[in-house]
Order: sequence, then C-alpha cells, then structure tokens
Amino acid sequence: MTLPIPNFKHLPSLITALLLTGMVVLGLHYHLTKSLVHIAGLLALLVLSGELLRHKSLPTLATDRRHFALALFAASLMVFASAGGGVEKVTDRLFDSYAIPALCLALAAATMRPAPLRWLEWGLPIALLLMALPGVIDFIQHSSLTYRTDGNLNMPLIYATCLAMMLVATCASLALSRQRRQLLFLLLNISALLLGGAALVMTGGRGPMLALAVTLLVFFIILGLRFLRWRTALGIGLAISALALVAVSQSQLPHRFSLAYEEVNRGNMAYSSSGLRLLMWQGAIEIVQQQPLTGVGIGQHSTFLQQTGDDGEPIIHPRATVFDHLHNDTLNALAWFGIPRAVLYLLPLWLPLFLFARRLRHHRDSRALIGLLVGICFLLSGLTNAPSVRAASISLYWLTVLLCLPSQRKAPI
Repeated sequence: MTLPIPNFKHLPSLITALLLTGMVVLGLHYHLTKSLVHIAGLLALLVLSGELLRHKSLPTLATDRRHFALALFAASLMVFASAGGGVEKVTDRLFDSYAIPALCLALAAATMRPAPLRWLEWGLPIALLLMALPGVIDFIQHSSLTYRTDGNLNMPLIYATCLAMMLVATCASLALSRQRRQLLFLLLNISALLLGGAALVMTGGRGPMLALAVTLLVFFIILGLRFLRWRTALGIGLAISALALVAVSQSQLPHRFSLAYEEVNRGNMAYSSSGLRLLMWQGAIEIVQQQPLTGVGIGQHSTFLQQTGDDGEPIIHPRATVFDHLHNDTLNALAWFGIPRAVLYLLPLWLPLFLFARRLRHHRDSRALIGLLVGICFLLSGLTNAPSVRAASISLYWLTVLLCLPSQRKAPI
C-alpha cells in the first residue's frame, strides 16, 4: 500500500501572497517580513518535495527566474561556508541577514506564481506609506532639523536606502499603471510619494538621495523612449524635481554636502564621513591587491588595516578602521571574500539589472522597468554604503525583484 502524496497546488499562490505581504509590512517592523520570508521558504520546500515525489522533476521556470534562483542559492551556500566558525559579530549578522533570506527566497523563486500586476500596483504605495509614516512621526517627535530619522529600521542610511527603492518603484508604477485615473489609487500613490520623499529628506542620507536622483533620471529617459510621450515624461519629471528641490532646500542636506566638501578639500580626510569613506575604499583596494583570491575574512578588514606598513604607520588612519564594513558593497565583498567568492556574493545583486534590461529590450513590461529601477537604485546606494549586509535593505530588494520577475514559461506577464 502506497501512501498518498499531498497536493500542494494552492501553496504557490500563498507563497506569492506571503512575499508581497512581506514587502508591504517591512516598514512597520522587519521581523514581520523576516517571519513571512521564512514561512515562504518552508512552504516552497514542501512544494518542491511534492513535485519530486509526484513527477520526479522540479517545476519548469522561465529562464530569468531560474537564473535568479540559482544565483541566490549559490550565494547563500557560499556565505554559509564562509561564515562557519567566524568570531566577528558581523559574521552572525551576514549569516542571518544575507544567507538565510537568500536560501528561503531561492526556494520561493522556484515555486511561487507570478504576482498579479494589480496586487503589485496597490502593494507598492501601501508599502511606501507604511515605511514613511514611522519616520515622519519620529522626526516630528524629536523637533530638531538636524535629527536623522530611521523609522523602525534603527539605521538612517538603511532606512533611506529602503525609502529610495520604494519611491522609485512607486513612481514608475503610478506612471505606467492603467489604474492611475482611479481617484483612490491616485490619492494613495501621491500621498505615499509625498510622505516617502519627506521621510527620505529627514534621514539625511546623501548617498541614497543621490542614488534616487540618478535612478529617476534613468527612469524619465526610458519612460520617454519606451512608454510615454516625451512631453508627458518631461512634465512628470519637472513636477517631481520641483518638489524635491523645495524639500532639500528646507533640510540640512545642503549644509552636510558643503561641510563634507570643505573637510575633504582641506585634507581632513578622517574627520568627515565622506573622507572616512575615501580612506576605507583605499584600504579595501589595498586588501584586494594583497589578498585577491582569499580576502581577509568576514569582518576582518579592521584587523588587517590596523597593521603598520614599512614606514611604521597604519595602512589607513585609525579612525577609518572602527567600522564593521567598508561602506561600498562591491569593495567590501572583494576585501572579505576575495575575487572568486565575491563574484558569487555579488551575483544576485547585479544579475537582476541584466535580466530586466534584457526583457525591456523586447517587451514593454512595466514590471521589468520597476525591477530595473529598483536594482539601479540599490546598487547606486551600495557605492557609499553596504546595504547587502543589512537584512531590511537586501530583503526588500530581493522581494521586489521576485515580484517583478516572470515565473512559468507560458504565464501571462
């Protein structure tokens, strides 16, 4: 007598709903999203096990989704192997914040159904609204123009990176949606964009704000060339630019930019955040030059950079060796892992850009444009920070990518 094999035909849709919900509630509390991602991964494991038992094969996936799932899986295995036995705090964080979500989302990518476009178009502004409100309330409660809000994410730069990704995704979704003439949908999106933009300014995050500005420029170019008339795209761009200039002029950002420029120009590299970043990047390059294949290990860059050179001086100024990462995703990965393993680590960060860009060459696909813009914004933010080592920012990035990728080979886009 053979035991009946359970039928999990409804689970792929449930997995999609869990991932969308995880994206929406991330701004309220990351641990809500974390739990939903873990549940989605476990359900995906059940689906894959049932497929293997019933059909002796795995589900057929669209090429792009299969490639992304494999990239996530390979990166998670590499980090699991590299983090084993590590003693630094950042080792446990990378294990929990990068490797486990990557594994769960790789399983989910192999089983989930495509998210209906209508779900995504409503989910994005709600996610932005729920992310922005805690930051705006927090800023108002502190009654100080110099205060840098972090919402519920505990770090202003990571909060700013998440806001920037959601702002560009919501902006693109609104511009391309067929629902934009519905009053409720329009009001929801405009409210979310205004509050999200205000919250981003309140974080004081220069890197994410510059990343958003460059990404929006790319957006308006693509919008004018592929989706809308140039006149319409230009009007949208001018309206957003005017609002952004008013918001920035009323904040502390111009002062922070000018102060950083003055300190670096005077040679006080170790006494401004911009100068410290330049020093850390120099240190990362030094590590790659000396240990290109193996790196120094997760979180071991400070120990290496505190060593003295031939002149008896530390490799870089001691003030630049107290951070738990090197404030640039690519350089940080190269310094920690060495070139071969860094390629695996960086692959799920960079691959979505190529997948979505290739799709846009052949299809006028609004989800592909949203995914491309979110990827550009995330990677640009990673030039001055390391959002891939923080659970909230990397999870939000991958969730958005998965919800924008096609699934079954013949599924409607």
